[in-house]
Amino acid sequence: MRELDYRSSTDLSTEFSNILETLIEDDASENSNSAVDLLMGIAVGKIQLSFEVLQSLLDKANEIYQGKNENALLLIEYIKSKYAPSDLSTQDEDVVV
Repeated sequence: MRELDYRSSTDLSTEFSNILETLIEDDASENSNSAVDLLMGIAVGKIQLSFEVLQSLLDKANEIYQGKNENALLLIEYIKSKYAPSDLSTQDEDVVV
């Protein structure tokens, strides 16, 4: 069962993504893990975002965590491979993954 499914609204996906991006920026500078916990929720399928928003979030998170948190980078790569593969050009926003 998915606990937080924001895929039905791009606006909700974007709002959640913006909050998570702020936490990622804070985590990267303060050695905290709250954003990683939320990324884990995405990794296990408990938090769902629209495809485009998820791709954008993961790209930004990857950039922010470079050289700062290797575990977060590994988690981001896992999420990308499972939910946002770059070679999937016909991904439907409402596909249940």
